[in-house]
Amino acid sequence: METANGRLVNCKCKVDEKILKIELSFILDQRNKGYRKGKLTLVHSSCKIEETRMKYKEEKQNINQLRIPQKFTMDTSRKSVNRRLADKIAEEVSVLCFILTNPKKLDKARHIRDTWGRRCNYTLFINDEDHPTFPAISVGALTGYKHLWSKVRGTFKHIYNNYIDKVDWFLKADDDTYIILENLRYFLLGENPNEKIYFGKRFKTNYRQGYMSGGAGYVLSRASVKHLVEISFNNPKTCDPEFIEVPEDYALGKCLKNAAIKAGDSFDHLQRNRFMTFSLGYEMSLKSLPPWYKLYSFYPPRSGLDCCSDLPISFHYVVPHEIYLLEYAVYHLHAFGIGYWGSSFTDIDETIEKIKSHKLDNAPREIFNRICDSQQALASCRRGQRLSILSALYGRNSLEHCKLEKYSQNYSPQCYLKNVTKHFQEDCDNEEECLIQPVMRKLGDPCKDVPKYLEILYKCIS
Repeated sequence: METANGRLVNCKCKVDEKILKIELSFILDQRNKGYRKGKLTLVHSSCKIEETRMKYKEEKQNINQLRIPQKFTMDTSRKSVNRRLADKIAEEVSVLCFILTNPKKLDKARHIRDTWGRRCNYTLFINDEDHPTFPAISVGALTGYKHLWSKVRGTFKHIYNNYIDKVDWFLKADDDTYIILENLRYFLLGENPNEKIYFGKRFKTNYRQGYMSGGAGYVLSRASVKHLVEISFNNPKTCDPEFIEVPEDYALGKCLKNAAIKAGDSFDHLQRNRFMTFSLGYEMSLKSLPPWYKLYSFYPPRSGLDCCSDLPISFHYVVPHEIYLLEYAVYHLHAFGIGYWGSSFTDIDETIEKIKSHKLDNAPREIFNRICDSQQALASCRRGQRLSILSALYGRNSLEHCKLEKYSQNYSPQCYLKNVTKHFQEDCDNEEECLIQPVMRKLGDPCKDVPKYLEILYKCIS
């Protein structure tokens, strides 16, 4: 059987007046123009209806039963150094992963179990009910999206009762999240699990420190979980147990804010995200991202190869075949003769001590950021480092950036204040973090009624 767009082979049945339409995912050969994924409606005769149903069911089951090998051995000394370093860091940083799922999505959860879930020290699948064959448990919450906050609360109580003294960090993810545990452990190596802090993809809200996106995954220190269960959950005024139809990540963020548990920054030294709200393809294409994402991102999102850290921790909205694609790309795909910096270290213990002291990945580098005057922004450094403002410009010196369409016909883009660097140095130098908006409001208005932005250059120094 041939179509206008491509070819389908092995179609044995002829079309007659009794037909059955079945939608299958397939690959179209577009006459040597490459491949694309699509949907095709197959039409079969009634004589083969049952046979076709069974064959489709069998093929779908075979696809869902794909498995990644339990062990992958790299046979080069350079790569084995990388593995030894990752294994050594895994001895220093222990992580419990809990994945929220439901009975209809256990098939998705199984792909996580067979890939990145194996790399956690403990892996829990939180379902709406206990399952007889899949390692999923219920924490007594009601079913449905509007009860996710209750589900998360129940999970933290279960973790506290059974695992609190067994691991350092507790990671929450969804059943369509992909986590690179080695990068998470590397990021956490210099952090203190006995400090009240948590990390993730940071969103803006009506309280200053914001909250972490649930889908991208967030990770809490042991001290944070202890405080949450022992104190916050027992005080409805600071941590409302009756949040209904409120996103669980927002509800948790509010509880953590009220408990003075810090929302830590997780971007790398170039201010690129480590936790991703979307899949890699969406993150790279800024135009494909929904407007709400640009509005609520704590820091302005970037696109292209600059979208994401070289050491990303998570991707979200990942369908099963993308999970295996990432698994292959991260753990199997290598370019001959090229290795990350970790492959050059032979003294593993010395390397780990450098990472702990933030001397390896966080040497002082210049960080540039452009912030529209309508955006909330925070210049910040990691724990143990302080801001050093190098230069700042406020106003506008370009027709690009920050919505200037209606002015672009007859506006000359030379509208900015001079000598504003000293204002930011006075307010922000030697601080671990500095909220930008209050400083911008003190500067005055160089061009009334015209959208303006701040360009700031700074370093984080020990």
